[in-house]
Amino acid sequence: MPARLNLTRRAAIAALCTAIGAPAVQAQGAPGPITLIVPFAAGGPTDIVARLAAEGMSGPLGRTIVIENVGGAGGATGALRAARARPDGSVMVLGQMATHALTPLVNSTVGYDPVHDFEPIGIVANAPMVLAARKDVDAPSLAAFRDFVAANAGRLSFGHAGLGATSQVACELFNVMADAMPASVAYRGTAPALNDLVAGQIDFMCDQITSIAPQIRAGAVKGVTLMAGKRSPVLPDVPTSTEQGFPELEVEVWNGLLFPRGTAPALVEAANRALLATLRRPDVAQRLAELGASAPLEAENTPAAFRDLIARENRRWETVLRRAR
Repeated sequence: MPARLNLTRRAAIAALCTAIGAPAVQAQGAPGPITLIVPFAAGGPTDIVARLAAEGMSGPLGRTIVIENVGGAGGATGALRAARARPDGSVMVLGQMATHALTPLVNSTVGYDPVHDFEPIGIVANAPMVLAARKDVDAPSLAAFRDFVAANAGRLSFGHAGLGATSQVACELFNVMADAMPASVAYRGTAPALNDLVAGQIDFMCDQITSIAPQIRAGAVKGVTLMAGKRSPVLPDVPTSTEQGFPELEVEVWNGLLFPRGTAPALVEAANRALLATLRRPDVAQRLAELGASAPLEAENTPAAFRDLIARENRRWETVLRRAR
């Protein structure tokens, strides 16, 4: 690892080695709409998944779900707002691997505990990351792109959604592999970063397949590699990092719904049933498949299982970070 990488960036890199009736729900929670906080910019992968969940769950819950995009600090700004909300069922957050595993471990000032300050509801979708570059970059393979970045790092830049965001950490992992340190450019989400990649203002980025696939298919950006072990039917022509000889670059992001700590168990269970009912819908399953994402098996998609996943992910990354320091 280059000596010039600062400790925070090194730490981030190491971190990667059927619904119930509406009256019953509303009787126990605050009336009116539910605000679903998306801790990243509109149009990004987390936002896309959140809107699918919101549209599907509104009917089973008997309440409108309104999206509020609160970007910044690798997702920590929106997650903190949700953690501080009243636990009356009126606020949820679409958390993910960054907000509830990576960012709090690389930034001690986030102001919330990802394990203890939330009531998990369930996973909405899992999605692999994609490494993409400007469309005019002449790099026919991952190895060729690695060599290109290594040779030109001083004049290259990559975009991401902030310190600890999966978009930052995944690309930092690649940078270590390339033994290079291109300029790091933070945005309030991956959607504005992708806009700048299309415009040629930055040179590469890492993003979830759910949002970047259309731009790759359209030829607006170059898909260097799917950071996974198996090709996706959404991007059948983009080879995986594993088949290109770099299995250490596999990165899959989970996205799930959470209430603030102290939310009544009945509200959590009602929201989980509404989520499972949504994921059962053929149109939702088809849309997730079109995006290159997938949902867990229903029997495994419980609040308890999601809580265990968050705790397990935090223990895993904390151990890695301790060794890195």
